[in-house]
Amino acid sequence: MVKVHIEKECDCFKKSNYVNGQKYTSKNDALLHANLMKNYMNQNFCKKHIFGLEENENEIIVTVEEREKERIVACGGDIAFKLPPKAN
Repeated sequence: MVKVHIEKECDCFKKSNYVNGQKYTSKNDALLHANLMKNYMNQNFCKKHIFGLEENENEIIVTVEEREKERIVACGGDIAFKLPPKAN
């Protein structure tokens, strides 16, 4: 059995229908599910985090990192912040 584990359950994950620690009979099934989950979360969650994957023998870990803010100076000297492009 291969388990798909979410490293850190952010608020968006907790509000979703996803389940942490789901087990699969094959590594291919676990990787497919983890990739679909990661891509969906990167595209549809609140954009505060970037989700990635780490893989070991019996577990696929969906990693969670804070997105860094990019500093932009707007016209008139006001400072605005813009998120970097989405991760693939």
